[in-house]
Amino acid sequence: MHRPKIAVTKAFQTDEKGHFRYYSALYNSELPEVKPKAPVFDLDDKPSEFPHMIVNTEKELIKFIYDNYGIGFYRIIGYIKKRKGNFTFWRGEITHEGFIFSKKETSEKKELERLKRELDESETEQEKQSIQDMIELDLEIMKLEKDTTKFGFTPYLKPSGRRGQFIFWDDPDEAYIKKEKEIINQEDGYDKW
Repeated sequence: MHRPKIAVTKAFQTDEKGHFRYYSALYNSELPEVKPKAPVFDLDDKPSEFPHMIVNTEKELIKFIYDNYGIGFYRIIGYIKKRKGNFTFWRGEITHEGFIFSKKETSEKKELERLKRELDESETEQEKQSIQDMIELDLEIMKLEKDTTKFGFTPYLKPSGRRGQFIFWDDPDEAYIKKEKEIINQEDGYDKW
C-alpha cells in the first residue's frame, strides 16, 4: 500500500474578528503578500532535507511538525498517487504540552437530532409523516457522504490515542500499550484460558 504525500498547512488569523485561514506552515503573517508553497513530504521516502524523519505513528508525525513549525492549529492534506483529489489527513491543535486530533463534526447530525425532537413534539399525523420523510432523506444523504468522504490517517499511521482526546508528548502510544499488554498476558499464561 502506498502511503500518501502530505502538505502541512497552518491556521493564521485574518482579521480582528478572529476569523482564520489555512496557509503554508512557512507563511509569515507579517509579510501577507508572500505566500510560500506548503511543505510536502512523502511518508514512504525519507525527505532529503530531514533525513531523521521516519514516521510510523501519529505522534512521530506531529512531533516532527512541532519541532519544525511550532505550535498552532494545523491541517495536513494528503495526496495519493493515481487517486483523484486530496483529503484531510490530520487536523488538530499542537501545543507545547502535546496535541489533540479534531474530530469531524457534522451539521447534518445536529439537524437530524433537531428533527427527531420535532417528531416527538409533533401533534398531527401529517406533521409526523412529513418529519419522518425528512429524517429518512437526511439519513440517506449522510450515508452517501460517509461513503465518499475521506478523512484521517488510520490506514497509513498507527494512532497515538483516542480521537478528540488530548495526548501529551510523554504519553506512550496506544500501539505500544497494546503490545506491552500482550507480552504481560503471555508471560503470565493468560493465553491458555
